[in-house]
Amino acid sequence: MKNIFGFLSICLLLAMTSCGSDEPCTTDTFAGSYSGELNCSGIKGETSLMLSKVSATQILLTDEDGEEFTLDVVDCTATFSEDLGGLGSVALELVLDGDKLNYKNDSEVFGFSVSCSGTLKRD
Repeated sequence: MKNIFGFLSICLLLAMTSCGSDEPCTTDTFAGSYSGELNCSGIKGETSLMLSKVSATQILLTDEDGEEFTLDVVDCTATFSEDLGGLGSVALELVLDGDKLNYKNDSEVFGFSVSCSGTLKRD
């Protein structure tokens, strides 16, 4: 019986310490500038972007060309999706992991598809 109690105590201690004290992601957590390399359908290049808080549930992405997208934030994931009315579509996903931002963009315009992905670091 003593062994079972000891085993359960260790399991409880491990469960409590594995939860950690990581802060939840918020739009404030996303805000900042990021840069790094993206791979767009086999073509690699450097990029930078700025994320700004719009509201408690949305951020504004401004890319290096000045294009802006409003993304919805749920936990550590921000998403944007738009149907371009028969011309194509755009889907963007950002996942925040500490000071790293995992970027994924799938676009289709006039029948041409481009997929970009990469990990950007907070500047």
